[in-house]
Amino acid sequence: MNLINLSILILIIALIYLFWRYLKLKDEMEKRALELFKEWKDIELKKEIDEKGGTMRLGAYPAILKEGTLAYKLYGRKEVYERHRHRYEVNPEYHEILESYGLTISGKSPDGRLAEFIEIDKNRYFIATQAHPEFKSRPNKPHPLFDGLVRAALGEKIK
Repeated sequence: MNLINLSILILIIALIYLFWRYLKLKDEMEKRALELFKEWKDIELKKEIDEKGGTMRLGAYPAILKEGTLAYKLYGRKEVYERHRHRYEVNPEYHEILESYGLTISGKSPDGRLAEFIEIDKNRYFIATQAHPEFKSRPNKPHPLFDGLVRAALGEKIK
C-alpha cells in the first residue's frame, strides 16, 4: 500500500470502528458512511466525467479547524490548506449521528459541508484526514500530524 491510499484507509477504519462498535449500526453501513461525490449518482453525468478523466478532488483545499481540538492544537491556527487526491467524502447526513457518539469533526470545508478532519475523543491520538499530509512533510520539517503522532507515541501531552 502506498501513502496516497493510507489517509483514506485510516478514515474508513475510523468510521467503520465507530459505526460497528459504538453505534451498532451495521445496517447503516450498507447506506455507506462514505459516498462518492454527487456527480457519481447521475449515470449520464458519470459517463461525461469519465470521458474527461474522473471526479477526483485534487490540489490544496482549505479547512476550518474547531478550536480546542487536537487538529487545532497541532496546527496552531484555525485555517489550514492541505492537499487532496480522492473521490470519497464522509456522508454529511451522518455528521450529527457520528458526533453524538464521540466522533469529533475537527475540521470542515469553509462551507461546513465536508468533513476534512475527524478525531475519536476516547483515544489519546486518533486523528484522520481526507488530505495527504505526506505531500507536505520533509525530513527536517515533519507535517504537524506526523510530528504529533511521534510526540504522542513518546508519551508527550499535546497542548
